Amino acid sequence: MDEKLKSNNEDFTFPGMTNKNIDDLLKLLINIAQRVTRGKNGQPEMIFELVETKKYPKLFKELAESFSMMIVKVESRGFRLEENVKKLKKKNEQLQRNITECKQTEMALKESEAKFRLLFSEMTEGVYLHEVIYNEKGKAIDYRIIEANPASEKNLNIKPEYAIGKLATELYGTKEAPFLDIYANVAETGKSVSFEEYFLPMKKYFHISVYCPEKGKFATIFTDITERKRAEEKLIATNQQLEAINIEIRKKETEAVAAKEFAENIISTLREPFLILDPDLKVITANESFYKTFRVSEKDTLGRFVYELGNHQWDIPALRKLLLKILPDKSEICLLYTSDAADELDGVDLGGRRII
Repeated sequence: MDEKLKSNNEDFTFPGMTNKNIDDLLKLLINIAQRVTRGKNGQPEMIFELVETKKYPKLFKELAESFSMMIVKVESRGFRLEENVKKLKKKNEQLQRNITECKQTEMALKESEAKFRLLFSEMTEGVYLHEVIYNEKGKAIDYRIIEANPASEKNLNIKPEYAIGKLATELYGTKEAPFLDIYANVAETGKSVSFEEYFLPMKKYFHISVYCPEKGKFATIFTDITERKRAEEKLIATNQQLEAINIEIRKKETEAVAAKEFAENIISTLREPFLILDPDLKVITANESFYKTFRVSEKDTLGRFVYELGNHQWDIPALRKLLLKILPDKSEICLLYTSDAADELDGVDLGGRRII
């Protein structure tokens, strides 16, 4: 290239310049051109000197101007490139942060899914995930089981792998899908519900909680509560029986009170002294004639042993013997004081006391 430029300028002569000066100038320009093409500015001050000085001919000035324009363009391109590099670096940093955040989110999702799967597999309640089946008019007509946990088999006696993929009507052998209205409403509104119901095809009671993970789907968490319900039914039946017994007891108590009042009314009208003793031979009741005849008060009579009454006038060996004899067969003993000298049953002299 040097030789070519030199040959092209051999016919040019410039006042005050030798061929050596021209060769040196050409070499300088060539060197600068090579540096510019490599993205380097070379020696811009010398280029601008070539343009401004009058000691060089017009050809060199034009050549220098061309070089100066090249330098400006290279500098401008370098500036834009540098700005683009900065922008790319900034975008790359943002991209790296986004990638990091995505990885963290992905890890968190995996951890969450792992925890959910562990809970799903280990929980004692049965869990089914379903999708609602709609007809062409958009009405729910059935639902399909799409996932089941191991505990569902214990509660339903249906293996999870058998249940998955089947329609409810097929799985349970029913004409209509069980509780379809409730489940479809949850799948459409997202409002969770819980209820207890007797499921006739399985002859079991279940507690069922329903929630919506996404529109058109619902999950059921269910527990077999048949034993608890049976126990509750037995308890209710027992309580009803006890209530009936209590009613009967209250009725008999009322009758007993009425009978007692009736007996007391009769006793109170007797002219002969009269006592009623309990199995321990303590006085339960005494009539007014008794109190007057033996000159004792009600306070000194009721609840006392018959042998201790008054001045022990009832402590008669024959009476004691007879009372002990008949006591096992009696819940109450009535003593009637009459003018008769002996008990009519055994002909024992009781001093005017008679056992009824």
